[in-house]
Amino acid sequence: MSELNGAGEDRAGDGGIVPGEGGPVEGGDATSVRDTPVAYPVTGSETVFQGRVWNIVADQVTLPDGSSIRREYMYHPGAVAIIA
Repeated sequence: MSELNGAGEDRAGDGGIVPGEGGPVEGGDATSVRDTPVAYPVTGSETVFQGRVWNIVADQVTLPDGSSIRREYMYHPGAVAIIA
């Protein structure tokens, strides 16, 4: 699989498959990329910062290939923000 560089070009030359972005980019047009809703199992969770209004949470997530990644996000009662 490849990723697009900052100019929207396919770095690996394999048709523009972007991991986690919902499929191929047809004709190299990055505007055709779309999200695909998926659910991966959370194997662990930790609050790394607890504030008066919001918390920073780190989840350990298992991907379909068996690898594990850490996702950190801001949790706010009534709202969630993900910073990538």
